[in-house]
Amino acid sequence: MKKHIPNFITSLNVASGFLGIVSAMAGELVWASYFVLAAMFFDYIDGFAARLLNAKSEIGKELDSLGDVVSFGVAPAVILVRIIAGLYGIASIDEFMQAGFWQEIMILSPVLLPVFAALRLARFNVYQSGSSDFTGMPVPSVALYFIAFPLIIAYEQGGYFYSVATNPYFYLVSIIFLSYMMVSNVGMFSFKLKRGVDDKNTDAVYQLLLLFFGLVLAFSFGFQSIPLIILTYILLSFVRQILNK
Repeated sequence: MKKHIPNFITSLNVASGFLGIVSAMAGELVWASYFVLAAMFFDYIDGFAARLLNAKSEIGKELDSLGDVVSFGVAPAVILVRIIAGLYGIASIDEFMQAGFWQEIMILSPVLLPVFAALRLARFNVYQSGSSDFTGMPVPSVALYFIAFPLIIAYEQGGYFYSVATNPYFYLVSIIFLSYMMVSNVGMFSFKLKRGVDDKNTDAVYQLLLLFFGLVLAFSFGFQSIPLIILTYILLSFVRQILNK
């Protein structure tokens, strides 16, 4: 029985991602972001449960990746489609079909996220499964970056980054950059604590730095801090890679 518990938790990840997609399609973007956050919670504890119960399996690994594509690839992409379409005043398929070519490209640009998320996860399963480090940006981190913007738009009007969150070109640049980061060869440190006398736990320094800056940003900017924390994570990972050469 216990071997099925992690897979059940992973299924809750998939269910949360699906509810996020449905909410986004209905225009409830804040709820969609919360459902993706719930999926992140289940994505975290399913691995914890698998290790605790010694119930790791190949099926569980594949199910986890499939769930991540839904929750952290498709769901954020649908959220972004709704945001960008809303910025252009487009609320229906008919209005989309009558829009200009460039506007249509902008609205459909989030399709890159599930495509590159799937590529990233497939590469991880083949080459990195079991590793405590990442090559390329972890898919949940990319999702967290994007689902912050419905919350910024809803709760941080007049804030420092509200104008950024209502600029479609900002989303296009972010989508292209983070899609590339997912399949790049940049070494990204993980959030797992390494244990053992033979481990070189240099990542702890970067983990503590990210925690420090994350707390400062969170207390200073609220929801607006989330994209900044993700960008700080990327910057620290670049620094780590340069210093480790």
